[in-house]
Formats: sequence, C-alpha cells, structure tokens
Amino acid sequence: MSSTLVRVTLLIIAIAASHSAIGQSQGNVASWLDEPKLPSWNKAGLPIPAAPRVQGDVDPRCRELARPPTLEEDKHLRDQGWDLVGAFQGGWQILVMRGTAGYDGMCRPRQFQDFVFVRGVFVAHSRHKRRTAAPTVL
Repeated sequence: MSSTLVRVTLLIIAIAASHSAIGQSQGNVASWLDEPKLPSWNKAGLPIPAAPRVQGDVDPRCRELARPPTLEEDKHLRDQGWDLVGAFQGGWQILVMRGTAGYDGMCRPRQFQDFVFVRGVFVAHSRHKRRTAAPTVL
C-alpha cells in the first residue's frame, strides 16, 4: 500500500512540475474596483421595483415555501409582487432581504434580488441571475 501512495505522490509532483502555468505571475490587470470613483448601482429615493413577470405559471407548491412577511419591510416587498426567500440579515438598523419573482422546476429562486433597508427606508437592491451572487448595474 505504501508503494501505491509513493507512486501517486510522485505522479502528482510530476504533473505539477511540468505544468507551465504553476508559479507564473498573473500580471497587473486593471479592475473596475481600481477606478478612483466607483459606479453607483443605485440612486437614492427610488421606489422598490416591482417583481418582473415570469413566463408560465408559478407552481403553487413553490410559493408555499416562501417566507411569510413578518416585518414592515417584508410587507413592502410583498406589495410589489416579490416572494420572500430565506432569512433576512439585519443589524445596526440595516436589513437585507431577498425576494424572488419566480422559481425553476425544483422550486429554486429565479430572477431574485437582494433589497437593503436602512432605518425602515428602502435604499438599494442588487439583481441576480439564477444562483450567482454578482450584482448587475441597475
């Protein structure tokens, strides 16, 4: 058994040593985060956006899995057609909650957004595609 372990270890070392990309610098690539003034994704004073229309019917079993509104901010999102997904995150008078407009065939959120409230006032949101966490410019 130890000879098999030695062979596997030597094989991994040989592959790693022969791979040309290992140990090379990635270079200096400018990022949008390097800009002196970052672009704003939101504008103050905008209303909570309405949930977009989804194609086809939403499975009622998926809607039953949505979190019921318990806070005033939850009710504002529901009034705009969003289903509440997951627990809200909050502290220091800041709340972040997720709403979805629809679901896929396995009841996973689709067309969902995170909404930010400060002292009960809507201040920002970020749009997500499927299950990624990368916001798009709004």
